[in-house]
Amino acid sequence: MPTAIPFDLAFGNPAVRPDKGLGYQACQNAHSDVVPEGSVGAGTGATIGKLFSVLQATKGGLGYAAATLGVILANARLDKADAQKLAQLGQNALARVIAPVHTLYDGDIIFALSVRQVEAGLMQVGIVAQEMLQEAIFRAVKAADGLGRLPAWRDLQ
Repeated sequence: MPTAIPFDLAFGNPAVRPDKGLGYQACQNAHSDVVPEGSVGAGTGATIGKLFSVLQATKGGLGYAAATLGVILANARLDKADAQKLAQLGQNALARVIAPVHTLYDGDIIFALSVRQVEAGLMQVGIVAQEMLQEAIFRAVKAADGLGRLPAWRDLQ
């Protein structure tokens, strides 16, 4: 899955590559406090609007949104086929807020996980997932910092 990660190496150290150790460290650092957004973690190198030229790009970031039944990472009891459908439904959020979406080398992909805690209808979970993912995308862009290299949404307001 070569496009499942941001590959914008103009930010940070391009020699740094995630590995098992960094994944383990991220799990150790996880907490239930406020989730950081913007130019943090995977959002550090995220950029948007590069279709016609990097010169027209702006800064993207990492965003988070949640609702009761916690979706995309859902607490609903979903089997593998339901989780796949949930990820497909989440793609609708990308199509609502990203244009163009699903080009050859971008990271427009959704993963869905279930911790199988509560009974819930797949369509209800899918609708909430779409709304939350759309909100997370907006929050990621609005919270991003251009880090002195690209204009960010907040710089253009």
